[in-house]
Amino acid sequence: MKSKHKSIVSESLFFRIQDILDGKAKLRIAANPSRLEGLPLRGYLLCPRSGRILTGSSSYGNSSLNFYYHCTGGCKERVKAAVVNDYFVWLLIMLVRQNEKAIHSFEKIRISKHKENGRN
Repeated sequence: MKSKHKSIVSESLFFRIQDILDGKAKLRIAANPSRLEGLPLRGYLLCPRSGRILTGSSSYGNSSLNFYYHCTGGCKERVKAAVVNDYFVWLLIMLVRQNEKAIHSFEKIRISKHKENGRN
């Protein structure tokens, strides 16, 4: 029987939840979000040695949690995530600044062309 109201969840999600409640399936819990915060580029970077995708992990050292990106190919490439993350943010800032300069230049050109054509 078709319902008159729009479903809150999809039919497949409903049946997956029912299987979990009935003990026919296990609930998969996502990774700890606090561990992922230190590795925002995991899966997007390539290893400079092997060309494979870099993954990430964390380890405790000096009573603090440290994050690292490392190769999935076993080539021993490993770099501190904080260094890579900071460089990535710096690179984004440089790109935005360049775009801002370009946008301002294009705006000046547009205004100049409008004035040449007798428009404001």
